[in-house]
Amino acid sequence: MKGEDRIETRQALAALLDRIESNGVRTVILARSVRFARDVLTQELGILALIQRGVTVLTCPAATT
Repeated sequence: MKGEDRIETRQALAALLDRIESNGVRTVILARSVRFARDVLTQELGILALIQRGVTVLTCPAATT
């Protein structure tokens, strides 16, 4: 899986969604949204896929140095 892969081709994300639906997880924390997906549209589609399953998605602010 690469950060630029389209949301529908991400096997790890599909596995995450299956697992979430089977174990009752209702909150996912993204430490860095760029690690979830580099492309903003892909990020948004992935987050929407989680939200549509009743999952709250939290993102951490980017660290500044």
